[in-house]
Amino acid sequence: MKKDIKIFVSYHKPYELMNEGVLIPVHAGREYAIKNNSLTKKDLKWMLKNTIGDNTGENISIENPNYCELTTFYWIWKNIKADYIGHFQYRRILDICGRNYGYKEDFYNINLKDFEYKIIHDFIEPYDAVLSTLYPMDISVYEHYKRSHNINDLNRVIDIINEYYPQYTNSMDSYLQGYSSMFCNIFVMKKDLYNEFCTFIFDILDKVKPYIEISENPYQARVYGFLAERLYNIFIFHKIHTDPIFKFTRCNQIHILNSQYNVKLLGIDFTVKNSKWFNISGAG
Repeated sequence: MKKDIKIFVSYHKPYELMNEGVLIPVHAGREYAIKNNSLTKKDLKWMLKNTIGDNTGENISIENPNYCELTTFYWIWKNIKADYIGHFQYRRILDICGRNYGYKEDFYNINLKDFEYKIIHDFIEPYDAVLSTLYPMDISVYEHYKRSHNINDLNRVIDIINEYYPQYTNSMDSYLQGYSSMFCNIFVMKKDLYNEFCTFIFDILDKVKPYIEISENPYQARVYGFLAERLYNIFIFHKIHTDPIFKFTRCNQIHILNSQYNVKLLGIDFTVKNSKWFNISGAG
């Protein structure tokens, strides 16, 4: 039977558009952007033209500054039906086409036609989930969070899991004491598994919310996105180590670069979009 596969690509501003095959661009935080004028008129026009919004149906789009791509997660969870759900970011995707792209790859070197339905279906069909490779670190996951964010927030999450999800405690402890993690919240998984995952993370975030003090620093204000990144790892770690029939594979992340240059020649502005054919430094 033909499977319905949807991989949503979260954007919060204009960038190179990924909208071929099973890839669907979505504006994460559209409601916030419209109500708070967080984008220029030109950028908002581009987003309205080229992406769908996460502000239809049941949604938390207005909370994007604190939830990041989770506003896309929530919108998908509550409104989208499919057999497989995927999530990429506008600058970070998974090499699920098996083309052996580099860790950093220019957008114009990526063939979006590789994301056509049959290629993706044949690759993911044997699995419950397609995951990112693990990123190795020189300190534990717990210490990494402590170094980068407010550790009190993660400690509250730990307390909530111990109280409400004790079956996850061993997996959580092993992950947080380990020295590797998946980052960026990018994956493809069966919709039933995605629903289970969203139920887990959003319930925990709802429970921790009364204890969180949102930082005035815009980066640190994205606290629920940072916590969800770790919750995603805990959820998957638990599946891998406790569910004998859970089938998964890992793919390399691709960090998409944009080699578009604006140059002025003889007083005229030109846009050059591929460094393969244009060396901005003039070197041989």
